Amino acid sequence: MSKIITSEHLLSFIYYHPYLSSTDISVFINTKNVLTKLRQLQDKDFIDSIKYERTNYYFVTLKGFKLLAVEGSYRNIDIERRKFTLSHYIDTNKFFKILKIYADGNGIEFSDFVSDRFLNVKFSYSGKRYNINPDGFCIFKDKSFYIEMDRSTESSFKILEKVDAFSSFYLSFEYLKYFEKFPTVLFIVPTLKRKNLLTDRIKRFIDSNKYKDELQFFKVFVFDEFIDNPEILTY
Repeated sequence: MSKIITSEHLLSFIYYHPYLSSTDISVFINTKNVLTKLRQLQDKDFIDSIKYERTNYYFVTLKGFKLLAVEGSYRNIDIERRKFTLSHYIDTNKFFKILKIYADGNGIEFSDFVSDRFLNVKFSYSGKRYNINPDGFCIFKDKSFYIEMDRSTESSFKILEKVDAFSSFYLSFEYLKYFEKFPTVLFIVPTLKRKNLLTDRIKRFIDSNKYKDELQFFKVFVFDEFIDNPEILTY
């Protein structure tokens, strides 16, 4: 027998299980009133959704996080202080969800966050210590990718520090402990203006440091470009 759930319970469920469709949610929580509750939560801006292949996938907004904190479902978190972190979390999960949906629908091999060891690597090269700590890692169409979700909040200096770390990871041959071939580093950005800026800064940085092959490992895409055609990552 299906049960009636409150909007707060549904919001909490979506927080713990982001980017499910209404059909998925109905199966998991066994209720018939899920669509009405979803519309109510979305009208109040507690949740939002991404539409892909004519299906909506739901996630909790910052306003929703605040409500969960008040209700006690998301304790000991300063929402205002962590606003950037939560927004970054939402964007990163959105990226991987779209990629997984596309891969599943087209019979493409896909795995994400394969192992924590890919996501936090410390090494030394040329007398300097580095730390590789991207937002994510995935394998798509037999190719490996490091993912950096950019929200136009980091300075060019910070971005180039990451480029330097990844380039040094390649030059040090430390990557051979994890991969046969060096992964592509993807910067996913919100606007075309940001894409043009980072593309130019990365190229200049690599040229000025007289690197030879490293430019081929870095790609910058606008998030909307990716949504329209996920296979653009492999071009």
